[in-house]
Amino acid sequence: MKEQDSCYQKYYIKQLTILFASIFLLEFLVMIYIYDYIRSFPPVLGSLIGATILMLTIIPIVYVSIIKPTAKEIATRIKAEKKNQYNTEIQSVISSLIQLSLTPVSLKKQLEKAMDLLLTVSWFAPEKAGSIYLTDTNKPDRLIRIVEKNLPAKAAQQCTEVEFGQCLCGLAALEKNVVFTDCINQDHPIAYDGMKAHGHYCVPIKIHEAVLGVLNLYVEEGHVRSDVETAFLSSFADTLATIIQKNMKEKEILYISNYDKLTGLSNRGLFINRINHDIYYSIRHNKKLALLYIDIDNFRKINDVAGYDEADNILKVIANRIANSLRRTDTVARISSDEFAVIVTALDNVKYIEIVAKKLLAIINRPYNTYNRTMNIEASIGISIYPEHGVHAETLLNKASVSVRHAKKKGGNCYVLFSADISQKYDEQIDMELALMDAIRNNKLMIYYQSQIEIRTGKIVGAEALLRWQHEGNMVSPAKFIPIAEQTGLIVPIGEWVIKEVCKQNKEWQRQGLPAITVAVNISSEQLNKAGALIEQVKKALSDSGLAPHFLDLELTESMCMKNLELTKSIFAEFQKLGIQLSIDDFGTGYSSLNYIKNLPFNKLKIDRSFIQTIVHDKYDQTIVEAVIKICKVLNLKTIAEGVETHDQLEVLRQLKCNEVQGFLFSKPVPADSLTELLKDEFQNTLNYMKSTYVKRILQTETLLDT
Repeated sequence: MKEQDSCYQKYYIKQLTILFASIFLLEFLVMIYIYDYIRSFPPVLGSLIGATILMLTIIPIVYVSIIKPTAKEIATRIKAEKKNQYNTEIQSVISSLIQLSLTPVSLKKQLEKAMDLLLTVSWFAPEKAGSIYLTDTNKPDRLIRIVEKNLPAKAAQQCTEVEFGQCLCGLAALEKNVVFTDCINQDHPIAYDGMKAHGHYCVPIKIHEAVLGVLNLYVEEGHVRSDVETAFLSSFADTLATIIQKNMKEKEILYISNYDKLTGLSNRGLFINRINHDIYYSIRHNKKLALLYIDIDNFRKINDVAGYDEADNILKVIANRIANSLRRTDTVARISSDEFAVIVTALDNVKYIEIVAKKLLAIINRPYNTYNRTMNIEASIGISIYPEHGVHAETLLNKASVSVRHAKKKGGNCYVLFSADISQKYDEQIDMELALMDAIRNNKLMIYYQSQIEIRTGKIVGAEALLRWQHEGNMVSPAKFIPIAEQTGLIVPIGEWVIKEVCKQNKEWQRQGLPAITVAVNISSEQLNKAGALIEQVKKALSDSGLAPHFLDLELTESMCMKNLELTKSIFAEFQKLGIQLSIDDFGTGYSSLNYIKNLPFNKLKIDRSFIQTIVHDKYDQTIVEAVIKICKVLNLKTIAEGVETHDQLEVLRQLKCNEVQGFLFSKPVPADSLTELLKDEFQNTLNYMKSTYVKRILQTETLLDT
């Protein structure tokens, strides 16, 4: 810009110099030409004529050199000042709009204030009217008016909704460009009696190419559109789009944090808040409330038979059936994958809740039509009542959850009301949870090891790490405390501790020069759900202990792997990169097939003890085990049979060419020190065998030399 001004100045000076020179030359020639003629006039008249000629010469010079540049400079300055005023006003409005986006008010309030802000701009006076439309979430090709300011009453009535392509606002939304007109009158598609002629700016509010709404601004009839106005309104609309998008994301985050994505029902967190709210209502109005915990029976089978997508559709149908069967004042939530919960409020008679429970069982039991079959589904319901069974949300929810487990023990498809007997068992469970937490804090848990034997050599080639807990002088059955640890989430820190201790112990055996073995650790579904943390825990345990990865074997149950096959595959791929061994546990107890297993990177398959117990006399089980072993050999998987207790069972497995066995026939689960002794004995036996073989070879060599 400065270079252009400099060039202009040089050009102007050059032209001015030429002009001056031409004028002086002309004056000189004129004076020479009329000199003798002027001398004939009287002196006064001659002087007057000379002065006149001189003035005629000076006036153009003054005009060109002073008056004209000054006028041009003034006009330029006025134009620049007007432009600066525009820019200042634009910056002020946009800055205020950005500040408005940070105000903790509803989106409608923000848009109303934004409209007020826009109407303060001096360019658009005196109309000062307009509106803001947003795209309908239920019908994306329709605009709904959210805000209006100073619209004529009839216009406000007619223009509450606008289809894309309809009228100017709809056209702006459809074409995604600014639409302007300087005159709308009775010939307009949307007209009304007494409509005053006016103009419009309709500006699409969009993020990239997604239209979020339209900004509609009234202007005077005959208003002239300018690039500055268009740029400003586009910038204003872009800032509005950012505000709207931010609000949409906040709503989405709020929705995700409070509602179940699949069914649209309240999630556990929101459900707890609703319980607390309903408890306050019950206190004020001296009413009872009931909490029903609904668990779909055998839903894992539905996943396996119908597939996960169809199972999700069934869950949606169940959710709708439950929600539609309740009163508006009641609340339904999805607590976990196949578990729902209901709050029934304003109860006068507890008997009513039994009617509700029977009704819910009936609607859940109604047939479900899938793509190629009709399915019948059953559910178990546990019930707790406020205030009899608790005055806090978590207490009521826990007691209803305990009741539903009792319903399942009764065979399912029934409801159980929390009672004194259940209460005693519930108290025992709470005591067990507290004791288990104390055991974790004070390192009272122990790891036992059960050896795994290679059938071909009879050597210990591995061991399974098994969790044990001695409480008040007695060993607590894992079948009793492991489920509690899983329900409370305590299994995650316990599992981390087990992996760490196993890696450390196995490395210690290797430092002692004992036979190197692989130690298997059972992984829970809760740990698998936190796969990222599990992978890091394993990496750290191996790094801290110095144990080579292939000496660690992670065991996962068949049903756990089948729950989310794609997720399991991705997790296993990470473990495979680390070089860790992977085994599938309890094979044959779930509903998967070897077709699934071949797609997972397992190293070993463990045949469940239920097949081994009857393998000697039950030809059917023997045939199944034989088929599994043969297929595993084709898939290059090792097989291990657990629960081997007799020599006959061992002999059958030997004939079927099973690779490894584990069971009481060889050793019960023992502490690390006891397994150390077993490994030392095996090491000594190996040394003795090597020594005897070496001596025999020397004697054979000496005999040959003597001959």
